[in-house]
Amino acid sequence: MRKYIYNVLVGFDMFMNTIFGGLPDETISAHAGRMEKRDSYWAIALSAILDRLQPHHVEDAIVGDEKRAETVEDLEKNA
Repeated sequence: MRKYIYNVLVGFDMFMNTIFGGLPDETISAHAGRMEKRDSYWAIALSAILDRLQPHHVEDAIVGDEKRAETVEDLEKNA
């Protein structure tokens, strides 16, 4: 049940990210990490807040998004 709730929350995160102009398969945290590299002020501020709440949150979010993408690719190859 925890995995299901986690997946629903990640899906909602991706949905909200898309509404605010992010890529459809990325979370808000990963979007902030990507935009932080482009010196976006909102992304720098959000990344700082998230990293205070959980160290390395943005970097972990980017890695998590990449792992989810690899999982989807593997599922599609094996379908």
